Amino acid sequence: MSDLNSENYESIDWILNYSDDGFFFLIAEENAQREVAACYDNANVAIYDYKRTQESYSFAGVDNFISSYPQAKAYFLLNFQLAVQTDADIQKLNFSRDMLSRLNKNIIFCVTQRVDDILAKSAYDFYSYIKFRLFFEKEVFESGDKRDFTTLRGFDLSTGIDTFEIDFTLPAPQLLAQAISLTNQAERLSKEYHYRDALSLLCKVLEIREAVLGKEHPDTASTYKKMGGAYAAIGSYREALEWYEKTLDVFENTLGKEHPNTAATYNDIAGVYYNQGDYPQALTWYEKALTINEKVLGKEHMYTATTYNNIALVYYNQGNYPKALEWNEKALAIRETVLGKEHPETATTYNNIGGIYNNQGDYLQALEWCGKSYAILMRVLGEKHPNTITVKENMEIAYRDAGLPEPFEQWLRNNFDVSSS
Repeated sequence: MSDLNSENYESIDWILNYSDDGFFFLIAEENAQREVAACYDNANVAIYDYKRTQESYSFAGVDNFISSYPQAKAYFLLNFQLAVQTDADIQKLNFSRDMLSRLNKNIIFCVTQRVDDILAKSAYDFYSYIKFRLFFEKEVFESGDKRDFTTLRGFDLSTGIDTFEIDFTLPAPQLLAQAISLTNQAERLSKEYHYRDALSLLCKVLEIREAVLGKEHPDTASTYKKMGGAYAAIGSYREALEWYEKTLDVFENTLGKEHPNTAATYNDIAGVYYNQGDYPQALTWYEKALTINEKVLGKEHMYTATTYNNIALVYYNQGNYPKALEWNEKALAIRETVLGKEHPETATTYNNIGGIYNNQGDYLQALEWCGKSYAILMRVLGEKHPNTITVKENMEIAYRDAGLPEPFEQWLRNNFDVSSS
């Protein structure tokens, strides 16, 4: 399973465990919608499928469905694209936005990409309430190749949204409000890999902010940063570095060299070098970010743990497994303390440590650490979750390489508490 989809599943887990309420979009074709929802059969969610009911959208219908399952942690509306096929349906959705919001529930609207594009243009009142989107693209869902998708396809997705024209005769506050709106739209487009459209909108945001605020304002620099992120995502690393360097100049001069935003930009630059395979440069910039995070946020902060993890990845890719292990253990200490030993991120770190031992040929230690990860993921996410499946597959390979005698499944049951949630 791809990294892309793993991140999306983790986002759904966040919704179930931490979100109090909100609208979310799950963007996928029909079969993928059903497959994702099936992973949460045992997670206290309620599922409504518009393909079965053949109903058009109505607030009363959603309200009745939610009222029937008052204790659910989230509500999946499968094939919602079938519920909003006419202009009248979309108008009803817009009008009922505030009523839906007052339900104070986590509602996951499952739609196809085509209908998501339509709603972005025609149902902006409703669309503006979406907290974030989870994009399960069919080819990625099947092949698991995130990088090929973002590099080969991401920049060619166009919705025609770049036709917006700026009216510079408007008062400055109104122009700046427009810049915020455009930024929000660009972020939504980036999450769905509409990078050309996102960059077009960000260029318009820059026109506004540079004209109203100037080129040295932190808000202008935040747009430079988003430009860098869009270019980095499509593999245009030279352009990404140029925009990140413009960002850094402004942040260092206006916010200072020890501000968290400055540290985040160091981290972005490190990520570009990491993706280019320039590990010494990546390490240099990650260490700059770490110095600030440890000093300003502290050594027990989750951002610090993330930087520890990033440094571990650099050493891992360099083949320096002792150093990779050292930095993973630093990240683990924070995650166990802050998140607890049963959290999926903690389990991920256990699996990372197992991977280091596996590459060193210490298969028994690899099995021990991956087994700890697997047991947690079974209890917290269940056996059908892609993260659980991936860890189990890693363990099977290590078990085979270890040459242990008993069947793998029997060994797994005998050594780990793998009762699923």
